[in-house]
Amino acid sequence: MAARPTLASVVARLETGVGAQRLPASITGLTIRAPTKFNNKRDWTLLRQALPRLVYANPALAVDVEPSEQASLQVHYTDMPARTIVWGDKSAADIVQELLTMARFAHA
Repeated sequence: MAARPTLASVVARLETGVGAQRLPASITGLTIRAPTKFNNKRDWTLLRQALPRLVYANPALAVDVEPSEQASLQVHYTDMPARTIVWGDKSAADIVQELLTMARFAHA
């Protein structure tokens, strides 16, 4: 049986890696639309690894998850219309990188 992770190791995983970046305050929320069953492990990586890191780094960020046939990430702003990232064949790192690119152009 695997040893239980320590609190320090869990916090270290949340503070590093894909998604562990602060977003500008003008990004108020994310809506994740995802199928209830994924075809491969790659699709779960965003939800199981990157999303917890984003939420940990941005505690005020509102995150909703909705069932949908087409996986996408909708980014909500305070001062501009929402933008959508369609997952397609992108990795979790690519999706987060696209989010961070959008964040660079959002007003802080």
